Amino acid sequence: MKIVEILVEYMFFLVDNLKSKKKIIVFACRSAKDYADNSKILFEYFLDKNEENVYFYTKRKDIFNKIPKNGIYAYSIKGVWVLLNAKIFIFTHGHYDFSPYLPKKIHNRIYINLFHAIAIKKVGYHNCDDSKSTRISKIWDYFLVSSEFESEFIQRAYCLKKNQIINFGQPRNDILYKSQEVDNTKKTILYAPTFRDISTTILFPFKDRALTELDAFLGSNNYEIMIRMHINEEAIYKDNIDYLNLKHIYFANSNVHPSVNDILHKIDYLITYYSSISLDYLIKDKPIAYIPYDYKDYEKIRGFSFPYFDNLAGPVLNSQKDLMCFLKLKKDEFKNKRLSLRNKFHQNTLGNSTELLYKFVKTL
Repeated sequence: MKIVEILVEYMFFLVDNLKSKKKIIVFACRSAKDYADNSKILFEYFLDKNEENVYFYTKRKDIFNKIPKNGIYAYSIKGVWVLLNAKIFIFTHGHYDFSPYLPKKIHNRIYINLFHAIAIKKVGYHNCDDSKSTRISKIWDYFLVSSEFESEFIQRAYCLKKNQIINFGQPRNDILYKSQEVDNTKKTILYAPTFRDISTTILFPFKDRALTELDAFLGSNNYEIMIRMHINEEAIYKDNIDYLNLKHIYFANSNVHPSVNDILHKIDYLITYYSSISLDYLIKDKPIAYIPYDYKDYEKIRGFSFPYFDNLAGPVLNSQKDLMCFLKLKKDEFKNKRLSLRNKFHQNTLGNSTELLYKFVKTL
């Protein structure tokens, strides 16, 4: 399969070199396997503006069928034609969002990386002098960030220059600024664990863990815990008997909510480990708690973009008792810290990131 992909990429490159490029914009995300995130939001904004020469690319037929208009399927004549003629490529994860063709940086093409999060976890390269490691980011013309603080560590991580950074904020977060507050009868706690590269995430990793007791506590206080696993771990807990008979603790993964940011404004509390969702949730100024139960291992294996504990907007939970106390707290002791971190990580607080990006792309 790898040999076939290399041949496809090479043949595409030969033809690509011969074609002059038109003002066509192609969006993609997640290795061309999804229709989501910042690319989806910006793409649909272009459609709303009645822009004609914009397309969303995927190599999955089921995803192609979800694209409302101007979707292009990788293994089709139209899909190949559009890529060969495109001038601007907009994506969330990298060059492989346009696999298997991987269009080259030729004929004044422009590449815009919207990324998919504010990176709490360490990203990028260890050595900017290693041309082999940095060959992918060298074709990026622009990289989207949400603050000067993020700009600094992203420049270091991907060996970028200041003029490659566009500081507009993420389109997927616009909804968090514009959405109205929801007065839930039952308070919803989003429990969003973090994926681990070489181990399995442990839910409620407490010595005093007693799920039946926790479930009863939630019911008596009108709470519910919605667990959303990382997409790579959704199957692990799918039929776990520990959760089958619980009434107020349940799973709602990507099959229920394809994009968690679409429901984040409805959430009353957030509990996570090392997920960037905690930085998005700062926009709502609501309680956040953290469970860094394997911090030392995680730091050693994956690492962080910035000092983790210096940038927490809520308490660390070391036990189920801590979790219950967090939910029962009447006094909000972390409000000032949340606001301080919000200003640090989100400079554009108008909720118009999509509009700013649209106007920027139109100038290219």
